[in-house]
Amino acid sequence: FESVSPADRSHEYHRTVGLIFDVWADHDAQIGADPLPHRGQAIASFLAAIGLDERPANVWINLGTEYFLRASHPRDPDPDGDLAQARAALDRARAKNPGHYVPYFYGGQVHARIATRQRTHGKDPRPELDLAIDQYRQGIAVNPGLPHLHNALGAVLLDQARETWDRGGDPDPLLDQARAAFEAAITAAPDQIYGHENLGYALVKRAFYDDARGDDPRPAVRVASAVLRQAVDRIPDHYGPWAALGEALSIQAAFELSQGRDPQKPLAEATAAVDDALRRERGNPQTLRTLGEVRTTRARARAIRGGAAIGDFEQAAEAFQKALALAPDDPDTRLAFGQLYRTWAAWAVASGQDAGSPLRRGLELANQVLADRPDWPEARLLRAGLLLVQGEAEGNREEQRALGGRALADLNRALEVNPRLSRRWGSQVAAAQRLAGAPR
Repeated sequence: FESVSPADRSHEYHRTVGLIFDVWADHDAQIGADPLPHRGQAIASFLAAIGLDERPANVWINLGTEYFLRASHPRDPDPDGDLAQARAALDRARAKNPGHYVPYFYGGQVHARIATRQRTHGKDPRPELDLAIDQYRQGIAVNPGLPHLHNALGAVLLDQARETWDRGGDPDPLLDQARAAFEAAITAAPDQIYGHENLGYALVKRAFYDDARGDDPRPAVRVASAVLRQAVDRIPDHYGPWAALGEALSIQAAFELSQGRDPQKPLAEATAAVDDALRRERGNPQTLRTLGEVRTTRARARAIRGGAAIGDFEQAAEAFQKALALAPDDPDTRLAFGQLYRTWAAWAVASGQDAGSPLRRGLELANQVLADRPDWPEARLLRAGLLLVQGEAEGNREEQRALGGRALADLNRALEVNPRLSRRWGSQVAAAQRLAGAPR
């Protein structure tokens, strides 16, 4: 291709070269090399093709997709700029060929990616999620038999359910819609694993919300586990179902412990599932976060039995540190990491050790999240829990009252934003009132 003189390089020449660089960049990513240089060359080639003839929709699709892929790389220097360029290019593609499903699929991907970045930086992602949902549904109207569109729609509905929950709404209707989308994906492609895996994950999220509301998550865990084990049987070497299964069993183990029951069986099963996932995909930050949560529950269980050691907490911290190294801005990992430090500090106080370091680190994480999202209920609850542990360790009664008052303020604000958390956290409100000397 380089031997072709510049004067003879046509629209189709530049588009073909762009596709070559696209495949090259994909290969770079697969072998762990930096794909950004070849992504940039692909973009330049597609722009050159458009400069010669902007009429074909396909080259706009190629350009928009390439901008999206570059924006999705963690080392992209300007992801917001690339996402804006991707959106504009895909808008042009849809205008030129509204009957092509690909611009709708990648258009939804772009809006979903923008929403993820907004959530990470404390902005409201719901409008972008709505736009993503609309894009996927338009794509399904064009090609209802494409499982990718149904799976992508379901994933964004799960994200919208989380945003609804964070603001005190009921996530269940959106969970039902997500489940229906994944079932449609299975109908469209029953032999593909992804619809089965995603359906199982939707049920894992059902268990998460049941637990957060103070309900029994085990029925949802049982159904999720059955679906995910079927997905494992289809493709045993795919990490996704193992990771989701580990998350489901982690929820069950924490619930059993909270009810005063032995969590060892679900803990062992969760550990095995997460280990299986990490053997297949070592660099997944969400799986590493789940590993940290499993180890946190294990450390707490040992602390309750009087057999915990500092190494139990350090192992959990190591998993969270690896997750944050891969996704440093992820608020959910920061939140889970903070809960580990709360558990660690409570153990230190109960065993007569210095709780200063885990308290300080936990409060740093809580405050970092709250700096971006000051009314996120779970982050307020985390900080309140840490302040209560700090109050228990405080010898000065006036300082205890002050810490109790701060914890109570966080608890009241969290439950004001999301009253659905009240049943789970009511005992902590009572503890904060006692510490603050406030009337109950």
